[in-house]
Amino acid sequence: MLRSQMGFSLSQRSNKREMRMMRRITSLPHGWAATRKQQNRRTRIKRWRKEAVIEERKNSFERQAPPRADRRQSLPCPGTCLLWIPRVGLILFAVLYTLGNVASLCSTMFLMGPLNQLKRMCAKERALATAIMLTCLVLTMCSAFWWKNNGLALLFCILQFLAFAWYGLSYIPFARDAVIKAFSVCLK
Repeated sequence: MLRSQMGFSLSQRSNKREMRMMRRITSLPHGWAATRKQQNRRTRIKRWRKEAVIEERKNSFERQAPPRADRRQSLPCPGTCLLWIPRVGLILFAVLYTLGNVASLCSTMFLMGPLNQLKRMCAKERALATAIMLTCLVLTMCSAFWWKNNGLALLFCILQFLAFAWYGLSYIPFARDAVIKAFSVCLK
């Protein structure tokens, strides 16, 4: 039985009978043998204390935890909500996605230095991946603004993602080989 069900908690010790019993039990001399009834009371009180501490910790954790969102309230990606805005949603999504990829490229330029980054981008093993990635960036902007073709803009966003992932894998030794081998095993 939980301590809260018995009317005894750590923060509220108004139950005089329990307090008297605790005083009587704790004031026993060290070597004095308590009766069976008093030993049962001691173990019961110890159990109540442990249960109350656990319950209070659990309640304080529940009060501190942030509220969780339902499936309907949470979106898989905040940027995808732009897709549902009529007429301009897909264009806005494509532009912001492209600007995000450009910002991530600039962040690596900040870490390595612009010249070192450009040298590595044009290296023999990643020159094709860099060309495809930059072409997809430009084609996404062209399809969004000049051609006004939403389907192409979405297609180029997907190609942008794939090209950027392939470009990123070029920096990890043998990562491209592992990905190719994994896809070939899956397709067999």
